[in-house]
Amino acid sequence: MKNSFNLLILFLLLAFVSCASLNQKRKCKTQPFQELDSLQRAEKVLNYTIDLPDNWEKSKYSSGDWYYIKGEFVDSLNYNRRLADVYISSDKIDNECKLEYTLEDYLDLFLSRKKRMWGKGFSYQLVESKHKKYERMYLLKFKEKFPHAIYESVVFLIYYKQNGYTVEYKNEEKNFKNYIKDIDKIINSFSIVE
Repeated sequence: MKNSFNLLILFLLLAFVSCASLNQKRKCKTQPFQELDSLQRAEKVLNYTIDLPDNWEKSKYSSGDWYYIKGEFVDSLNYNRRLADVYISSDKIDNECKLEYTLEDYLDLFLSRKKRMWGKGFSYQLVESKHKKYERMYLLKFKEKFPHAIYESVVFLIYYKQNGYTVEYKNEEKNFKNYIKDIDKIINSFSIVE
C-alpha cells in the first residue's frame, strides 16, 4: 500500500513538472521577451553608446532613455512638447527561453504592442535596412494624430545577442525632416556595450 502511494505521488509530481515545462515552452514560443512592470522598465540599465549631437540632452522616460533638443520648446509656457525626441528602449529574451530568436520576432513584439495601444487601425511602412555594426535592422515609419498636431515617427529595430533595441525618432510632421542629419548620426553611432 505504501509503495502504491509513493508511486502515485511520484506520478503526480512528474505530471506537474511536465505540465510546467510545456507551459514554459508555449510561453517561449508566444512571448519570449521578458515582461517587466513599469517600475522595472524605468529602472532597467540600457547598455549602449551613441554619439549625441551637441544640441541634444539626455533624460529618462518610463521605458528607457529620452533625448531631446536643449531649450527648444514649442510654446511660450515651456510645456513639455519639444521639437524633436528620440526614445531608446530594449527588450531581453527571458532567461528561461533557450530557443533562438530573430529580428523578425522582435518586430512582431513591437507591432503587437503598437496594435494593442492604437488598435487595428495602426498602419506603417516597413523597410529592411543595414546598420553599420549590426547588419540587418528594420525601419518602421508611421504617423499618430493628436488633437493639437500630427506626429511622424521612424523606429529603428535592432536585434543582437538575445536583446532587441528600439530607437524611435518622433517629431511633428511639419518639423520631421529638420533633424534627420542628427538622427542619422545617432543611429549610425549606436553600439551595444557587451
